[in-house]
Amino acid sequence: MSNETFSQEAQALIEKIVGAETNNFAALAELANIDLKTDLAGRNLSGFDLRGTDLSGANLSGANLSKVDMRQTSLIGANLRQADLRQADLRQADLRGANLIWADLRGANLIWANLKTTTINGNTQLDNKWRQVWVILNRPSSRKIFSYADLSGADLSGADLSGADLGGADLSETDLKSANLSGADLKSADLKSADLSGADLSGADLKSADLSGADLSGAYVSSTYFGQGIGLTNSAKIDLKQQGAIFDGPPDGDDDRNHNLLSA
Repeated sequence: MSNETFSQEAQALIEKIVGAETNNFAALAELANIDLKTDLAGRNLSGFDLRGTDLSGANLSGANLSKVDMRQTSLIGANLRQADLRQADLRQADLRGANLIWADLRGANLIWANLKTTTINGNTQLDNKWRQVWVILNRPSSRKIFSYADLSGADLSGADLSGADLGGADLSETDLKSANLSGADLKSADLKSADLSGADLSGADLKSADLSGADLSGAYVSSTYFGQGIGLTNSAKIDLKQQGAIFDGPPDGDDDRNHNLLSA
């Protein structure tokens, strides 16, 4: 290819990218014929929009991904070794099997991100909250003491938290679908809007826990102690009691008060 031909093609590509009415990097990469799986190692992508992009298996080692929008992005098996992910938005991203050794994730938003089987080491920079989430998911045999921990908005679906000390923990909006919480201490825990569907809560202690808006559909509650059942409707309490849950005293929730008002 002559220099003149190369120059013409390069100019045409530049004009195509500049004229594109999008800031979505995946769309721009397609225009530039960039392979997202192999061509991004060490690149500066800071601030780009990568929402929903399939980057499973991609080589992103050493890339600058700080402040990148990677919501709902698939990073399954991706190589993120030494990547800069500071303040990246990784909400609902799938990081299963990703390599995060030496990666810097300080300030990253990992709400509902899947960290199962993700590889980190002592040099991975990760906020304490998300390091605790990683431990729960990937080191189930470790000491399960998380009293008063902030685990809000974490994806702990299917986690083994049997017998765990979660007293006073913030589990609001946490995904605990199908988690094993049998025998767990959840006294005074904040479980507002938590997803506990299909979770094993048998023998767990939820005295003074706030369950406002929590999803308990399909949860196993044999011998689960709910105390007063804070945040639960009267009908929910009755249903749970029929499944073996334990409450203090007779149900006296909002449904009863509403019924009394209507029949007065």
